[in-house]
Amino acid sequence: MGPWAWLLVAGAVEVVWAQTIKPTQSFTRPLPTLLCFVLGATSVYLLSRALEEVPTGTGYVVFTGIGACGGLVIGLLVHKEPATFLRLLGLVVIVAGVLLTHAGEAAAAPAPPDAEAEAEAEVGVVGAPTPTPTREVVR
Repeated sequence: MGPWAWLLVAGAVEVVWAQTIKPTQSFTRPLPTLLCFVLGATSVYLLSRALEEVPTGTGYVVFTGIGACGGLVIGLLVHKEPATFLRLLGLVVIVAGVLLTHAGEAAAAPAPPDAEAEAEAEVGVVGAPTPTPTREVVR
């Protein structure tokens, strides 16, 4: 799996994990508590796999963004929480923040070297005078 796939799965597991917190009843029920801990550890493990290649800041923003948006959507659809204008605006702002962070990472990445720069690098330092060949005089 690629790093972005790891990240998406980690975010999805985080959404499920968040839904298992309340049934633990403040971690007093053993089985729901065990499930909660297993899902929490799994989401962090998956995030760590993604962060092997994705920059930490970007990865964490995407991870928490998926969790926040997923938690809000599940709250609206499953738990019938109110869909107020401000809650929906918050959802839009979170998604926009994730997209801007990802775009900012791509804009900050160094451009791949072109063929001319590679050729100059093989010859030597750009701008340095090229040594002229000399003939050895034999006497």
